[in-house]
Amino acid sequence: MLLGRKVLETDAWDAAQNCWEPHDSYYLGSDIFYTYIVQNGWWELRTKQKTPEGYFAVAKELQEKLLCGKFPAAIKEESICGTTN
Repeated sequence: MLLGRKVLETDAWDAAQNCWEPHDSYYLGSDIFYTYIVQNGWWELRTKQKTPEGYFAVAKELQEKLLCGKFPAAIKEESICGTTN
């Protein structure tokens, strides 16, 4: 979504500028995603889910866990303060 918006801003800004809602997208970098998985103790489950045998077999369990995990304090602080390393 962010890439698509950037392309349109560059190539079609005049035609689209009055039609767009304010930008409210964000993303989590893969480093934060993997930290989230590791800190919540799901790394083994994630590696099982990436195999052909485990892809569907553990997907539901991993999905449920991903929805209720906790971010480490350092990551929460970084997102609140807007700092980067």
